[in-house]
Amino acid sequence: MDVSLIAHAARMIQDAVCSPAAVETRAGPAAAIILADPMPLWLFPALFLAGMLSQAAGLFLHRRSALISGTVLVLTAAALDRDLTLAVGQILATAGLLYCGGRPG
Repeated sequence: MDVSLIAHAARMIQDAVCSPAAVETRAGPAAAIILADPMPLWLFPALFLAGMLSQAAGLFLHRRSALISGTVLVLTAAALDRDLTLAVGQILATAGLLYCGGRPG
C-alpha cells in the first residue's frame, strides 16, 4: 500500500476531527440507559445447561425423547434470549442427529 495514501487518509481524519463543525457539535455528558429485562439472569443459563445435559443423556442412552426435550429447552432459552443464531443452530443440529441416528452404522 502506498505510504502517501495512508498519510493523506490520516490528514483527512485529523482535519475532520479538528474542524469547527466537529467542535460545535460536541455531545453532552454521557448517559447510560439501562433497560429492565423481565427475564431473571439465571433463567437463560439454567435452561441452556439443562437442555444441553438432556441432549447429552439422549445421545449416550439412545433416547429420542431426551434429545427432543433437550432441544425444546435450548430453543426456549434461545427464544428468551432472542438469540436467532442459537435457535437455528440447535434446529439444524437436532435434525442432523435425528436423521443420522435413525440410520444403521
